[in-house]
Amino acid sequence: MHYCKANQRYVIPMAPTGIAASLLENGQTIHSKFGIPIPIEETSVSRVRPASTVGRLINQARLIITDEASQIDRHVLECVDRFMRDLKVNQCPFGGVCFLLAGDFRQCLPVVELTAFETQTNTCITNSPLWANFEVIRLNQNMRALPEQIRFKDYLLQIGDGTLPAIDTHNQLVRVPEELIENNSIVDAIYGPDLLTFDQLNLTSRAILSPKNSDTIELNQQILERLEGKSLIEKKYCFIN
Repeated sequence: MHYCKANQRYVIPMAPTGIAASLLENGQTIHSKFGIPIPIEETSVSRVRPASTVGRLINQARLIITDEASQIDRHVLECVDRFMRDLKVNQCPFGGVCFLLAGDFRQCLPVVELTAFETQTNTCITNSPLWANFEVIRLNQNMRALPEQIRFKDYLLQIGDGTLPAIDTHNQLVRVPEELIENNSIVDAIYGPDLLTFDQLNLTSRAILSPKNSDTIELNQQILERLEGKSLIEKKYCFIN
């Protein structure tokens, strides 16, 4: 991306979610940049007009980068492809513009509510006819894992590759190693028994992740009880005529 910018080439950095897009320089979500409707359907079209300011800006792009590609619905990718072909008046995939996808399919897949796992995997971009046009380049070296984290990294890779023995094949359950289980307070394990002794640098380098809102609320309450002062909860009211 920096190489293209240094050579005065316009680059579009995107991601399927707002959180992922915020980590990119001048990043936007795919839906926002290309005016893709929600919910997306097989025949959906972009709301961006080629003659509009956004359309003219996209027309200048020489490289389109999309992070967290594993979360993209195939219909979103196909919608962008149709738009780019019309915009560039070129029937090559994406109108002949270089389209770079980055991601790991062992991570989150497209979210499809109230559907079976098979339906979720069928919406992946790997099941799109466009996938045959991509060249797959694999990165084999983990640049973030510390030496003491290699075992945990290998454990995660086994889960992602489906090579870890399952204790319940039907429900796709695997056994978590004992050393990864916290039997006492997870708040103490992450932040220590006294939150007030932590400086800002230590606090910003630690986090507790939870897949459920109910667990998040409970953990937040435990942390608030350990802090000095009175917690304030903002209440918002909605009046309907």
